[in-house]
Formats: sequence, structure tokens, C-alpha cells
Amino acid sequence: MSFASPITPKLQPGERKALWLFLLFSVLLWIPPVVNTIRHHKGNKDYGTWDTVGQLVREGQAIYPEGKRKFNHDFFYPPAIASLFYAPLSYAGQSGMVILLCAFTTAGHLISILLSVYFATGRARGQRPLLYGIAFIVSIPFVWDMYFLGQLNLTLLAVMLLAFLALDQLKRPLTAGALLALSAAAKAFPLTSIGYLIWRRHWLAALSMIGSLFLILVILPAPMRGFDRNLQELRTWTDNMLLHNTGDTLANQPDRGYKFGNQTLVSVVHRLTRPLNVGKESDGNLTVNFITLSKDTAFLIFLIIAGIMCLAYVLAMPTKSRRTARTNALEYAILLLLIVIFSPKAGSYYYVWSMPGFTIAVAEALRSPVGSKRRRWILTGVITSIIVMASALTQNFDRTLQGMGATMWGGFLLFVTLTAILWGQKAEGRKTEEMRLS
Repeated sequence: MSFASPITPKLQPGERKALWLFLLFSVLLWIPPVVNTIRHHKGNKDYGTWDTVGQLVREGQAIYPEGKRKFNHDFFYPPAIASLFYAPLSYAGQSGMVILLCAFTTAGHLISILLSVYFATGRARGQRPLLYGIAFIVSIPFVWDMYFLGQLNLTLLAVMLLAFLALDQLKRPLTAGALLALSAAAKAFPLTSIGYLIWRRHWLAALSMIGSLFLILVILPAPMRGFDRNLQELRTWTDNMLLHNTGDTLANQPDRGYKFGNQTLVSVVHRLTRPLNVGKESDGNLTVNFITLSKDTAFLIFLIIAGIMCLAYVLAMPTKSRRTARTNALEYAILLLLIVIFSPKAGSYYYVWSMPGFTIAVAEALRSPVGSKRRRWILTGVITSIIVMASALTQNFDRTLQGMGATMWGGFLLFVTLTAILWGQKAEGRKTEEMRLS
């Protein structure tokens, strides 16, 4: 599989129609948050938070309350994004900010679909409609959440995929590192991608990521906040979010860390092994644990499972000489899943990062002959993962399955499927090289 330029200027009639339908669908999703903002002044969900922290920065007030463990305004993110992103957007007014954030989500959605197909096939356009369809369909439940909530995860997915494009195809490691740093500076959880860069010995990209993070988090906000104040806010955020994970709270969110809405491996393991109340107040005392263990033992189980997953990922990676465009794409898709699964806090909508994984898995199935064993087991893995993820919809009337980690386990099954595909690609590459040498 060779890669062509991901985007070419001239659209075919069918592509223009599909693009217009996509934009129409997206704009329709803009309507609820924009209308809610106009009718209720502060808008709905997180849009009001972004406007509040933007105003705080512009007025020179503290983003986080000093001397308190619980953050103000439900803003749990690095201070740089408040200074460099939400404060400028707040000049557009509340409705204007909502429209701009919706536009970012639409752009991120389109770029993510095209790059998912690109990494799956080597071309962003001219591929089977099924591949665009699967990328679009699996993202729909999460996309609705992001428009409704005002979250940036789709935009960050696009940034991550652009970073992989720069790293893999464009051979621009400095750009790749800067893009990964941009994503990590916005919501922190992509920070773990630096482990992949180090393991794969992308030294320039890793150094670029570290340097860019320092620039974004420390230097760039200083003219607006002052060096001392910005550093203090960065220390406050680091202490509360990165260093404050115990058996009673995750990422300093005692009321959310172990509830059904947190679909991370560490939270799910604790819920399944400890008698924790995982529901809302209306659910009463909803527990889903199969056994009762101490919090330290639960953390140990999490570490063992995470270690096994990382070991499987590493062992499935081909050596440098046997890497191909297809194996690189699989590595990136698995990495995106692991970043979400290993995060201390991740709502269901974080799993929009599974879009490239589903697209690549379906493309791999289509490469196999109809009726072949390989096609059957890949499609079985994909369908099973989708069904398990879709069972999370039961949370609208019963939080039990989501309390047990339905979304997370769906992502885990996709991880298993992709890792098995990567392992097969590694074995195929070894066999090809042996035949060549013989």
C-alpha cells in the first residue's frame, strides 16, 4: 500500500454531494447549542464554562481558586488553553463562541474521517463508500455529545492524525511533535503519546513535543497572565489533576471519578472490584462489583491489565526494517485507543478516537477474500465491539451496563482486534523477508 497526497483540489460530483450532506448534517447539530445559548444566556453544558474561564483570563482573575482541592467552574484543563484559546474566543460573545466551537468540531470531524480513510487505504478520496460510511457511523453518537457539550475531542483527534501524517508520510518530526504537544496542552490525556515516540525512537519528534509543551504551557500565556501567575496556576493544575489520583478520587473529581460516566480502565476495574456507588442519586446505591477488594489491590489489577495490553502492543510491533504504511496505521490506531483507555478520566465521547481503528479494521477485512477466515474474524471483532459500545445507550434508563464499562470494553475489544491484525502483519512481513533472503 503506497500513500498518495491526502487531499487533491478538484471534487467529483458524488464527492461534492457527500460533502454538502455532511455539512448540512453538521450544521443541524449546531442548532441545539446555539439556541440554548441564546435562550438561556450561558448556554448548555461546557460552553458556559469556556465562556466563564475566558472572561476570568480577560479580567485578570484566578482561573482556579487558591487553597481548594475542587476546581472552580468545572474547569479541569491546563491553564494555557484558557489563556490562548478560550479567552480570545470569548471576544465573540457567548453565541459567537458557541458557533466558532461548533465550526472547530465540524472541521475536526471532516478531517478525521478523511485521514482515517487515508491511513486505512493510502488515499483520502476515491475509496469504497463503506469506509467513509463506517468512519461516519461509528462517530455519530460521540459527535452528538461533543456538539451538545462543547468538547474539543474531535478537533484533537484531527490534530493527532495530522501529527501522525507529519511523522509518517511527510517526514517532519518537528511538526509532528509540535502537533502532539498542542493536543496535550489542550486536554492533557494525549501526553502519553510521548511514550510511543520514545519507544519508536522518534527522538526529534519527542524533543519537539517537550519543547513545544514548554512553549505553550509556560512561555506563550505569560504576556497575558504573567510568568509567576501562570506558573502558579500550572502548578495548581498539575497538583490537582496529575498528582491527585487515589482510591477515593480520580483526577480530583470525587463525584465523577468512579461513576458510570467515566469509561477508563482504572475506573472500571475499581467499579468491578469494589462496592462503589456508580450511579446518579436517582439510582440509589447502584453497585456493579463482582468481588470486593481493597483499593490498593484494585489499582494493582489495573496495572497488571494495562501492562499486559502494553506488552501485547509492543510485541505486535514489527521491527523498523519490516514496518510498512499499513503497520504504521495500525500502530497509530491502537495508540489512540490506549491513550483513551489509560486516561484517568474519559467520558464516552472520548471514544470517538476509535474512528480510525474501526475504519482501518474494516479496510483490512475488505482486503481479505470473501468468505475467508481472516475476513470473518476481523468483521466479528468489529461488530462485537460496536455492539458492546452500543449497549451503553441503556444508560438512559439503566446505568448498570455502563457502570460495568460498556463503552470501555467495546474499545478494549477493538484493541484486541487491531492488535491481532498487527500481529498478523508482522508475521506476514517476517515470512516475506525470509522468502526474499532464501
